[in-house]
Amino acid sequence: MDRTYYRFHTLDIRRALAFYTERTRPFRKAPRLFGSMTQCFKGSIISKQRLSKWTSDSRVLCN
Repeated sequence: MDRTYYRFHTLDIRRALAFYTERTRPFRKAPRLFGSMTQCFKGSIISKQRLSKWTSDSRVLCN
């Protein structure tokens, strides 16, 4: 395996967060970290319930 594979397939929270904030900066409408990604609400604030559902769904996918 080459270095690029390991660079993109390791869990580095700081790198992932920096990548995410840079990629979402152009359309983020609020200073909050997470926002909607659907076309009509892109960048808008999401609810705590929605964030909780996303977290739960991602945990299910990882198992």
